[in-house]
Order: sequence, then structure tokens, then C-alpha cells
Amino acid sequence: MTNAACILSFPDKSQNDPVNSVYVPCIEGMPSIFRVTALNFHQEHRHVLYRAHLFHDKASLTVEWSRSHPDTRIHPFCLVSPRWNLRPVSNNGAIQINRLALMEHPEPEENLFRMVPHGWIKDRELVKQASELIDNLPRAYRFLFNAVFWNGDRFRRYCMGPSSMKAHHDYDNGNLIHSVELATWMRDSIRNPKFATHALAVLVGLLHDAGKSAEYQLTPSGGWKLSDRGKLLGHHVTIIEWIATAHDQKWLGMFEQNDPDR
Repeated sequence: MTNAACILSFPDKSQNDPVNSVYVPCIEGMPSIFRVTALNFHQEHRHVLYRAHLFHDKASLTVEWSRSHPDTRIHPFCLVSPRWNLRPVSNNGAIQINRLALMEHPEPEENLFRMVPHGWIKDRELVKQASELIDNLPRAYRFLFNAVFWNGDRFRRYCMGPSSMKAHHDYDNGNLIHSVELATWMRDSIRNPKFATHALAVLVGLLHDAGKSAEYQLTPSGGWKLSDRGKLLGHHVTIIEWIATAHDQKWLGMFEQNDPDR
């Protein structure tokens, strides 16, 4: 039985290979981590057949694999790493792989804005600006940002949601636009030429309203409304909680102690 609730949006068939085509794709130089943007599966005899669409700004592809039992850990918006077959083959537009490995812990070298699909943000210049801000942060700061936003649905709401209901940036992508604007302004306004100071300003600018990704939620009509968490706690409490949770993770603490760029 197909899990239709997990189907988001697969590419149009015209973008894929001709029907019944089989060829060996080139996987050399592929990114190691992708974001799942669409997922479908159904039972076939004694195994479950999966098909997923993966996005990275360097490559966008559809993959297919099978498992003897359902893998409930893989879901739309999560980050995964393909485990390629020894001899990858593409069949009907889908690369046949061994499996998708869920990336459970944040990676300090990854830039999450390189895995923002076009459906989240149509303004790719905004994505480029945000990506460049992250690229110029020290590894420890990038790691903290990734730890806060490794949850795919949280990061999606950060990128897509508004910054307010009836004040500034009260529209789709408004929170990210405001965060990028503030981070850039703070960086450029600091007279102290020290890199660490500029980097901290950028991090604060990007995270100061991060909690708003849990403060607003989509309505059935496509608009936005305050969530229960937004009404009861607010975004200031939320981001403190998220940062505290990130620091409480053993892998983040160990990284900070041994990071030469900290």
C-alpha cells in the first residue's frame, strides 16, 4: 500500500529519462549529503520498494531501493547520505541504490543552505546570501547553527515562515530575509576588525529570531497563525531552549573542546 501522505513532489517525468531506459549514472563528485524532498513506498511481495527525490544545489536526483522491512526513520525534509551500489544503474529515471543512511547528527562542515529546495525559496539570491554568511563562520559557529536546524521541518519553517503577523516581514520567507538583513548589517556595522567579532555578529543575526520557526504555523488556507507554543512561550524562550539542547549533546561539547578554530 502506498503511503500517499509522504509524497510531496517528484520531478515531472519529462525531466527524467525515457521510459524503460537503463544506464550507468556518474556518481563521481556527488555531494555526500542530500535533503529528501519527496518520498514514496509500497509493498512488493517480500520487500518494501522506496523511491525518493533528493536535493543539493550541486545535484538533484531520484533514487530507488528496497528493504525487507519499512524504515520509519526516513521522512520528507530529513538529511540523508546515499549508499551507492557497487555498479550504480539508473532505471526509469531513478538511480538504484543500496539504501539511504539517515544523518542523525549535525555535521560541522555542511552548509544547510546548499540543501534548500526551490519549493521553499524561489529567490535563489537570498539562498546564496545566507549560504555565504554560513560559509564564512568558524567551524564551531557553523556546528551550532547546524545543531539548531538539523531537524528538517524546523529548518523549513525557518526558511519559509514570516517574521511577524502584522508588522515587519509578515510574508513568506520573511523571517529568513530579516535574519540575513540583520546579520549582514551587524557584520558591516562593527568597527572592530577582528574576525571573531564579525562572526559572532553574523551568528546572532541569523539566530535571534530562529525561534519563530516554532512560533507560527500554516493554516489550511495557506496563511500563517500563532502556534500554541508561540502563544505560551514565544520565540525568545524557544531559541534559548534549542541552543541549550544543542550544547547538552555530548558530540557538540566534545567538538568545541577539540576545535582548533573555536
